[in-house]
Amino acid sequence: MVTEHTRNQIWQEMMDASAYVRYYERLLKRDRTWYISIRTALLVSPLGGSLAFIALAPNWVQITLGVVISIIVGIEFVTNFAKRVSVLNTTLVSCTEIEQEWEDLWNKVETFSIDDVTANEKIRYLKQRELQATSHVSQADVKEAPFLKEEIWKEAYDVAEGRYKTNG
Repeated sequence: MVTEHTRNQIWQEMMDASAYVRYYERLLKRDRTWYISIRTALLVSPLGGSLAFIALAPNWVQITLGVVISIIVGIEFVTNFAKRVSVLNTTLVSCTEIEQEWEDLWNKVETFSIDDVTANEKIRYLKQRELQATSHVSQADVKEAPFLKEEIWKEAYDVAEGRYKTNG
C-alpha cells in the first residue's frame, strides 16, 4: 500500500504524462503539416519555373515565382522541418509508452499491489525517462506552443478524470 502523498504524486504525474502525449501530438501535427506543405511547394516549383522559362507567363509572374521559390527554399533551409518531425515523432512514441507505464503504476496503486518504496522507485524511473524523452525537442529547435499547453493540460485532466472518476 502507498501513502496518500505517493498516490497523489502518481495521479498528478499520470495527468502530466497524458498532457505531454497530447502536446507532442499537436506539435508533430503542426510541424508535419508545414513540412509536407513546403516539400509539396518545392516539388511543384519546377513546373512554375519551366513555365517562366518558356515565356508562357508575364515578367511579373516570373519574378513572383522566383521570389516565392527562394522563400520556400530559405524556409526549408532555416527550419529543418524534417529533423523536427523526426524528433517529435520519436518523442511522441516515447511519451505514449511512458503514459502507459504511469497508468500501469496507477492501476497497481488502485489494486494495492505495490508498496510505497517500490512506487517511489518507479516514480523516479519514469520521471527520468520523461526527461530523456523530451530533452531532444529543444535540441531540434522545435518551437513551443505555450497557448496550447493550458488547453491540452485541461483536456488531459478531463479525460483522465472521466476515465478514473471513481478512483481519483
